[in-house]
Amino acid sequence: MAFSAPSCKKPTAQEVCDRKRISVKTLCIFVVIAPLLIPAASGKVASPPHRLVQAQNQFALALFQSLRQQAGNLFVSPYSISTSIGMVFAGAKGQAAAQIAKLLHLDLLGTIGSPNALKARYLNAVLRETHDLSHPAAGFNLQAANALWGSANFHFNRAFISTIKTDFAGSLKPIDFTNPAIAANRIDQWVAQRTNNKIEGLIQPGDIRPKTPLILTNAIYFKARWEQPFDYEATYQKPPFRVSPTKHVTVDMMNQIETFPLAIRHGVKILSLPYKGGASMIIILPDDPYGLRAVQARLTTARLNDWLNHSVNTRVFLTLPKFKTSSTTFLQSPLASMGMTRVFNPSQADLAGIAPQTRPRLYIGDMIHKAFIKIDETGTEAAAATATVSVGEAGISDGPPPPNPIPFVADHPFIYLIRDNNSGLILFMGRLANPALN
Repeated sequence: MAFSAPSCKKPTAQEVCDRKRISVKTLCIFVVIAPLLIPAASGKVASPPHRLVQAQNQFALALFQSLRQQAGNLFVSPYSISTSIGMVFAGAKGQAAAQIAKLLHLDLLGTIGSPNALKARYLNAVLRETHDLSHPAAGFNLQAANALWGSANFHFNRAFISTIKTDFAGSLKPIDFTNPAIAANRIDQWVAQRTNNKIEGLIQPGDIRPKTPLILTNAIYFKARWEQPFDYEATYQKPPFRVSPTKHVTVDMMNQIETFPLAIRHGVKILSLPYKGGASMIIILPDDPYGLRAVQARLTTARLNDWLNHSVNTRVFLTLPKFKTSSTTFLQSPLASMGMTRVFNPSQADLAGIAPQTRPRLYIGDMIHKAFIKIDETGTEAAAATATVSVGEAGISDGPPPPNPIPFVADHPFIYLIRDNNSGLILFMGRLANPALN
């Protein structure tokens, strides 16, 4: 429910600062599901987890660059997508595996040894990361689930099934694809149960063929409360959100004055909003209300790290829109443009690690990614005990408080991402172009 006071003017900084807080909980809900539709074991070598995070974040920013030309709002989970691709990598061989390794920047895990040694380092790092993310700190709820939906008539390599179970905490679920409607309904029920019913109808009967041998699914559900909640009484339908020079929309805008890590760089401000439990939303706001295109074009992992490392705890007058958006992204074309082509080609895909090669051979027929995000002042607590966590970013220092809070008015398009504070892993990433679009 939206709470607004359209007849009231926007509060001044002092009014927001002096207003009495009421007991409300602000939360964000992120739901992601990424399946791969596919038609017709090794020793573990140690690899520092932070190197895997570096690789995953490199992939996240590269993926965002590949998708940024799409119009409107954008929201994806690079972590979910890379996990799905990683499951394919576990069963890929030859040049197909080499393309995936390059796409996922796995050279950061080390280049010594054979391709099998690289795969072993990757799977070992994934195993530890899966364990860490499955035990989040108290205060927010993060759930991830993987499943292999396999035809009962198809023979899979036992080593591949074992890898998915051990390293990705996934399971093989036998299913009858000869009845596409029943199969799609069963998969969608599994998805809905693991995403609090936020994702429904992902798989359509038309997506399944009677001879489909395998569908891989990865789902993520995340819910968290702000470390510093907003106040209902400080939410107004002002200022208007400037979508373009000729289009302004009226939406609920939340306001608060608090101390947050803030970086002010050339033409852009970067604000970190902590959640209870050890995650943060990073908001990248151009100074130019219509300058997001230029900021997107120069967004890289190195630049993002530089911005975050120059953050200083600053008293900020924050104005942020409430919004809810969902998106469905077909990833075959973007991933192919990034260099992963062979697994989509029936004559070039080498997925012999999943199952013995047959004719026609296995290949990826489609990769669909669906995501949902909601940010507002209402909700329930996550199903975990709440703890107060000291949130800090590498390189953040305490600066002298300014005499007046610095305005951070997100009344025009911006980029946002959600990171795990402990590892720095980018879990979700998006662009808000128009908060009025649901």
